Amino acid sequence: MKTENTYKDKGNTKWYYISKIEVVCPKCTSKATLLTPNQNQSKPELKCSNCYYSKTGFEYSTFSNIRKIVCEKCNSIFNLETKDLLRTVKKTNCKCPDCEHQNQVEVEFDLYKNGGMYNQQAKDQYFGLDFWYMTNFKSNCFWAYNLDHLNEIEYYVSAEIRKRHLGEYQSMVEKLPKWVSSKKNRDEILNAITKLKSKTAENKP
Repeated sequence: MKTENTYKDKGNTKWYYISKIEVVCPKCTSKATLLTPNQNQSKPELKCSNCYYSKTGFEYSTFSNIRKIVCEKCNSIFNLETKDLLRTVKKTNCKCPDCEHQNQVEVEFDLYKNGGMYNQQAKDQYFGLDFWYMTNFKSNCFWAYNLDHLNEIEYYVSAEIRKRHLGEYQSMVEKLPKWVSSKKNRDEILNAITKLKSKTAENKP
């Protein structure tokens, strides 16, 4: 009797997989590793073990932020716009238009990320580099952040039975495009994954 392959969703979201993103090195086109910011690392860090190219830091542009301020003296409400402030400013004084009291407030900025955006392009959001695990699938782009992410997609696609997790949020596999999760595309998706893994084996840094 045939044993059906069962996938049990652990409930991992896409953020579970992005501490390390594997991308195409902008210098030698081999596989490079992008370590994303976390509690122990404040800036993204790109390293290529093949040509030793490295890069650290954000490629962000700062957009102004408008926030409502409540005067600490007369409770009047007015707007503070950060457009003319330096990005390094943490606090600033702003005069109340009614009582002219100088309020000291913390400055907030919006950040616009240059490069690719998650779920929109197969590029990382820090340097805008192509994902290493990326290939065209019919009229779509199939990609994964890293090998762990790719393996999880493979387990899900190959399963005859798929058991959902019981959390209140959607997991990574639940948010996969229908053309990835569709059983009619199973063999072709699995073949694409196999080719991506072969590409990694042939291009070890």
